[in-house]
Amino acid sequence: MYTIGISPWGPLDVYEESIEGFKEGLALNGFIEGENVEFIVRSAEFDLEKQIDIADEFVREDVDLIYSITAQGTLILKATIKDKPIVFNAIFPVETGIIDSFGQSGNNCVGIAANSPVNNQYDYFYQLLPDMKSIAFLHYEGEPNSEIQKNEFLLFFAQKGITVHDVEVFSDEDLKKKLTAIISGVDMVYFSCDNPLIQHEKTINQIAAAFKKPVFSCAGSVVRRGGMLHIGADYRTVGRLTAVKAVQILNGAESLRTDVIENPYIIINLKSAEELGIAVPDAITSAADEVIS
Repeated sequence: MYTIGISPWGPLDVYEESIEGFKEGLALNGFIEGENVEFIVRSAEFDLEKQIDIADEFVREDVDLIYSITAQGTLILKATIKDKPIVFNAIFPVETGIIDSFGQSGNNCVGIAANSPVNNQYDYFYQLLPDMKSIAFLHYEGEPNSEIQKNEFLLFFAQKGITVHDVEVFSDEDLKKKLTAIISGVDMVYFSCDNPLIQHEKTINQIAAAFKKPVFSCAGSVVRRGGMLHIGADYRTVGRLTAVKAVQILNGAESLRTDVIENPYIIINLKSAEELGIAVPDAITSAADEVIS
């Protein structure tokens, strides 16, 4: 009987999807919950101190392996636990310091990078908004993934002559104030790869709808609940891919590389596009993994 600790950074739908995919991936490879594997699932509730307590619990329970979701939680586990394998799902694992490189982690961590670079997203942006001149880039204060993505956006869109407005928030009220102040002057709201921001997806969609602005995101739930375009990871699939790493480790593998998702998961919300008067090209509808109509 193996024991696996599972550590999502907070109580979000995307994390639940990732955990379900992880368990499915293990089961497909013969690791069946209740038969030869058991799970200890602990959410940090977006709290650093609680994540440290979770790390201590995993050590006390002597787990055989840990599945960590997001960079923040993984960095804490990595700093605390040195002698247990950690498989992770993170967006920028090299840039945030989880691993040294994709080919050689340099530590006890390996996993899946769930990022879709801005140059891969731009073609879809352009097809939907060919006259786009400005973007409101939303992210949470101090969130490392979105800081990296923001800098990527600033550099890329400067070359295209498109202005990226940095909208950093720390609460729902702060978000309402800052987004309302800037939104009339932008062509699109971008909901960054920032998991704490998902707590405010309803507010963001409501403000964007009131000002008739499309919301693009790398968080699928944002588009399923009113946004227009998602380009990023499918968390259930990422969970399954991470499970493959876990299976290899439990079967004795020692040196593994971290992989990057090859094909982004695309969701287009035709209902939102129609309400905004934005024509969606057939090429996007055909490429989409989910079409909401």
